[in-house]
This record gives sequence, C-alpha cells and structure tokens, in this order.
Amino acid sequence: MEQVYRRSLGNLLNELISVEEELSDLYLRLGGIIDEPCAKLTFMVIGEDSTRHAEYLKLVKDSLVNAGYVEGLETYSAGYMVSRVREIKARILSSRGVSLKSMANALNDLEEAERMALNMYLLISKNYRLHSPSSSANSCIINGALLVINGIINDEEKHESLLKNLISHQ
Repeated sequence: MEQVYRRSLGNLLNELISVEEELSDLYLRLGGIIDEPCAKLTFMVIGEDSTRHAEYLKLVKDSLVNAGYVEGLETYSAGYMVSRVREIKARILSSRGVSLKSMANALNDLEEAERMALNMYLLISKNYRLHSPSSSANSCIINGALLVINGIINDEEKHESLLKNLISHQ
C-alpha cells in the first residue's frame, strides 16, 4: 500500500507540474496579446504564478524522492488534467484575435482548469497530513512540502477569484 501511495503521489506531482507549465505558457501568451488592462493583469499574474508553481513542484518532488517519500518515475504519460488544459489552450490560441469578449466560453474553461488543479492540491495536502511521519529525519522535508503546497492552494484560490472577476466584468 505504501509503495502504491508513493507512486500515485509521484504521478500526481508530475501531472501538476505539466498542468502548471501548460497554464503558464497559455496565460503568459494571452497576457502578451490581449489589450484589455484587467484581462492583461489577470493573465500575467496567473501566468507568473503558474511558472513559479511548476518550479516549486519540481523542487518538492525532488526533495520527496530524495527522502524516499515519493518514487522517482522514469516515464510519465499525461493524464486527464494535462489533456484537458492542452485542449483548452489549443482552442483559445487557434481563435482569430483574442479579446475579452471573444473569450467568454474560454474563461469558463480556464476557471474549470484552475478548479481541477485546486482540487488536486487539496488532495495532496490532505494526504500529506495523513501520511506524514510524526518524528523522523524526513519530517522537515514533508512539512516544508506541505507548506509549499498550501501556498499554491492560496494562489489557486486567488486565480479562481481573478477569473470570476474577469467573467463578471465582460
């Protein structure tokens, strides 16, 4: 059971790293081409946060792998979340001209992607608490990883609020 958990957590971290990389690329590209100031601010903030999240998750995963808490996975195939984000990204970037008005459906899709990521982070946070050793040499690493994940959760909640604000003002 412990090995299955470690492999599952490794897969989930890989999935979230890929999701954050895809979202970062999408949001930063949108922020670079859209003219509306509120949309530009929203996309650039979320894009920069997503870039940081991917980097933090790589550090978390490497630390947990080195501590023996998560299995290092040599191969990884993208799951549903990455596929869904790529689909949203392709649809948005293939449309002619990007404006806030033309992005009504896309904004709802982006909000869905942010919600999926938030739910995965909440799942990891809950599992860290359930599987965290009470006292060991690795508890510092595990507690640090939990603090990073909780910081990302706060950012994901901010992203959801920013997107809702944009949706309500279009």
